[in-house]
Amino acid sequence: MNLSAGITPYASALILKHWPAGYLVFPLLYCAATVVLCLCLGAPGGARQATREHVTQAPTPAAIPATALFLAINALSFFAFSQFYNVFPLHAQPHLDPEAIGLWFALSSGLIVVLQLPLTRLLAGLRRGLLVAGANALMGAGMVALFHASGVPAAALTAVLLLTLAEMVFGPLYQVMALTLFPGRPAFAMAVLTLTWALAEALATGTGLYLVARGQAWLTFGLATGACLVVAVVALGCLRGGARAPMGPALAARH
Repeated sequence: MNLSAGITPYASALILKHWPAGYLVFPLLYCAATVVLCLCLGAPGGARQATREHVTQAPTPAAIPATALFLAINALSFFAFSQFYNVFPLHAQPHLDPEAIGLWFALSSGLIVVLQLPLTRLLAGLRRGLLVAGANALMGAGMVALFHASGVPAAALTAVLLLTLAEMVFGPLYQVMALTLFPGRPAFAMAVLTLTWALAEALATGTGLYLVARGQAWLTFGLATGACLVVAVVALGCLRGGARAPMGPALAARH
């Protein structure tokens, strides 16, 4: 997934630069390849499904505040992170061509492929609350650097490093926490999490592109920075509150 996230922006940037008339056809190639690969998978050979997902019980009233807060934290984090992939290209357009922007995205994805496992091992054993707070603090700093990245290569490199490190921490961590908050329902947990991410990304993209087009890029990156700081403060507050806080037990657990 990370390889495709790095290759695709650069490849699409090349298409946009050298063959703009065919840009809308480019995604159809991916769709066609996906259909062919799915057909090659074939049927499961008549094997019966061994197990079915089992809904254990409805969430208790005590778990509802923790779940709502967890989804809110996810929405804020992905509202901020979406500024990188979806809003930054328009903000950087006066100073960087599409090919250069694609290279920054490719660098980010390459770093994830190389560093994800070593970083996960390095952070193993730390409390989730500290990881959530630290990752969002890094992303907040990355948003500030991203605002200045269009004309300053050092700022662009700093932004890519900070945002990539942050995403390598909170991305897998949020998925693990979702499985904890929805025990026995992994598909439902991932569906709710993915829906939250999609809604946050749509809001971030629409808001960000509108503000950048009006010459108010500082506001959208400022909102993203503020969202990261809110998540960091909430995570530390819940961690300090212990079992009394809505997400205290979940954030106090070791990663």
